[in-house]
Amino acid sequence: MGQTNDRNERSKAKSKKSVTAGGTYGKDEFIQLELSKEQEVVCKAWVVTPEQVWDYLEEMVSDGYKFTLKHDTYNHCAAVFCIPSTENANAGYILTGRGSRVWKAVKQLLFKHDHLLDGVWTAAASGKLGLEIDD
Repeated sequence: MGQTNDRNERSKAKSKKSVTAGGTYGKDEFIQLELSKEQEVVCKAWVVTPEQVWDYLEEMVSDGYKFTLKHDTYNHCAAVFCIPSTENANAGYILTGRGSRVWKAVKQLLFKHDHLLDGVWTAAASGKLGLEIDD
């Protein structure tokens, strides 16, 4: 999907994940995927052009995803919600991105979808990502 970073960044970003079962919206479950400090650094450093973002979004829309953009009054930031169609393999789940601007929220969502989850949300929803646990 038009990526400009190498696989090392992707595997480094996957090294630590914080995922918990989220709330629900209708029948759909939110995937609570918070970026670790290391992942935040990698996400912020991810160089993606507006054209590449539109290419990502166009491909995802073709794959049956829809997007909602809004101001999140609770968190005081921009939010994007990605909801797959019922025919999509990720049906039943909602992935979110947040940022100080809409651009950053969309970039974070695409980073989560592509770099952290490889487009497959079911493991994140079931909590089977092999998370590192600090005691």
